[in-house]
Amino acid sequence: ANPATTIKADVEATSVTIINDQVKVLKLDGTWTTCKYVKTSTSLCILEGQFYDLQFLTTAGILKITGYVRLKDTTSLSVDGNGSLEISGKLVASAPQVLFLMQTSPIVISGQLKQLLSTSPVIKAGSGGVTHVLTLKNAVMEAGSTANAIQVDSPDNINLKIYGTSYSNKPIAGSGAVTYLVGNKSDFVVDDDVAVVDV
Repeated sequence: ANPATTIKADVEATSVTIINDQVKVLKLDGTWTTCKYVKTSTSLCILEGQFYDLQFLTTAGILKITGYVRLKDTTSLSVDGNGSLEISGKLVASAPQVLFLMQTSPIVISGQLKQLLSTSPVIKAGSGGVTHVLTLKNAVMEAGSTANAIQVDSPDNINLKIYGTSYSNKPIAGSGAVTYLVGNKSDFVVDDDVAVVDV
């Protein structure tokens, strides 16, 4: 697609690689299966369709997930210092973690995150001595039955901004410090009855 144009294309795609390079905003709707994603620029990508077995070959870049994304087994979504992530849809994985925090970057979650592995957390800090900032707006997170929702181990720390009430079936845990910049601990409700229903 030419960067100076606005194009809407209807395609049938399986086993493809999505390269976000030339366009300022890449918006992907429809149903995608067995795809790979490569971030090559600082352009915005919006995943508003349904994606099955999606594998990120790079970090997220500047990404919004408004649809349904099921990651390829054993793979996670990682966010580095040059990117940002906003999830208002649903992100599902069967991996060591659903979301991996590598560096400080803006992350806003108002949708649902689900971990299919019983021993793995939903979000894990990268243990690189970084203080991560995570904003939760009525988020719903389901961790594995013997895992934590958010795992933050020293030397990493996490600063939480909670607007409204967010729910999880497991707590925030680890040896790193958790600071509530906005909101109270009671705004992150840990409830064993929380269940995210698969689409």
